[in-house]
Amino acid sequence: MTRLLALLACLLLAPPAFAAGDAAEAGLARLIGAYQGVERLTADFTQETTYAGFSTARAFGGRLELVRPDRMRWDYRNGSDQQIYVAGREVTVYAPAQQQAIVSTLSHASDQQIPLHLLADVTGIPKTYHVAAGTDPGELVLTPLADDPRAPTAVHLWLHPETGLIRRVRLLLPGGSRSDIAFTNVDTGAAINDARFRFAAPKGVHVARPEAIFPKR
Repeated sequence: MTRLLALLACLLLAPPAFAAGDAAEAGLARLIGAYQGVERLTADFTQETTYAGFSTARAFGGRLELVRPDRMRWDYRNGSDQQIYVAGREVTVYAPAQQQAIVSTLSHASDQQIPLHLLADVTGIPKTYHVAAGTDPGELVLTPLADDPRAPTAVHLWLHPETGLIRRVRLLLPGGSRSDIAFTNVDTGAAINDARFRFAAPKGVHVARPEAIFPKR
């Protein structure tokens, strides 16, 4: 009898096992619903990256333009002059100061490209990540389903309390590095010229395609 009472007490005091799962499911549904019908989006962004072994973080900022599902442009204006173009599966990173552009294929494992995937296709999140509720309101914690040493160990998303759109992304990287990206002045009704997503190399710029040199096996 004593054991039975103790067991009942534990069951009454323990939180429901499905509570966190329900919160995660509701958060994911809210996120997917928020982007449903959104075709074009612009936003300002700030990015702060802390590298393992260094106490000082690097800060960046710029402008994002997105036409879902497969076109995106990031223009860095503070801390870097890089421009990132995404057209379908092709990603071009252009560094004007170095007069160089690197063309590669969009990869789920690349930490630099995780935000591209998340913003372009939120419906694909359950196929790639386990989703759990975070400790903050509107926070979702994504952990990769596949065991890939190149992938972040976790991705944290914070949703806007009113719109449900992603307002902040945190990437926890192997080795202890961390990158935080925050979005402000989000506009889902902006007119964007499609030519903005096509990279045309200026004269004198070297265009490199690493995958052509080191093809995938």
